[in-house]
Amino acid sequence: MIQALLHSQARFQAFGASHVAVLAGSLVAAFALVAAGRATRGHPLHRALPRLLGLVIVVSEIAFCAYPVWLGRFSPVWGLPLQLCDMTALTFGTALMLEAPAGVEFGYFLGLSATLLTTFSPDLYHDFPHVEFWCFFLTHSLVAVVAAYVAFGLDRRPRPGAAWRVWLMVNGIGLAVAAFNVVMGSNYLYICRKPGVGSPFDYMGPWPLYVVVLDLTLAALLALLAFAGRHVPKK
Repeated sequence: MIQALLHSQARFQAFGASHVAVLAGSLVAAFALVAAGRATRGHPLHRALPRLLGLVIVVSEIAFCAYPVWLGRFSPVWGLPLQLCDMTALTFGTALMLEAPAGVEFGYFLGLSATLLTTFSPDLYHDFPHVEFWCFFLTHSLVAVVAAYVAFGLDRRPRPGAAWRVWLMVNGIGLAVAAFNVVMGSNYLYICRKPGVGSPFDYMGPWPLYVVVLDLTLAALLALLAFAGRHVPKK
């Protein structure tokens, strides 16, 4: 089992059987959790479950970063949790455990925008059952599922102005990470070049235009999620 988790040579294929299974399972899980949350509002489980799911997300993110160290393959050029989805997973998971509203909002907006979109175009090498596959989808698909559950199943909606606070925060993070990329020769947040796999970046023009288009697209997605948070009926 450990051999398969760490040394499987199966190469990930976008929209292959394992990828489609995860996407379909995530969709079913999101609808089921939202429906269960709305039907059993006030049940003690709905305070404990987000905390447990937050713990799973954080542990998975730590494992995602740590397993290359264990195998002696880690490099700070690509292995630090400085991609937006990594930061979202750590922030959202921790916020769920601590019941911190600002972190939960961060997870709602980025979990249902950048992280959700990334589940459709994963920058992965290893397929199921490798640990990279498990950790990637636990820190991406699960984040999106839990974000939907918390917002629309438990009605923990974002506060007024939260979308723009998150957007400004992402831009501040982007400036800091860009400076790190210059020093380290890395490509965190894909600021310096596009991902090596097919992704929405391919439709956003050449560098540096795609960085601007991406930022404006994120602003539009956050505004749409803010609208949903205000107008999707509560139970």
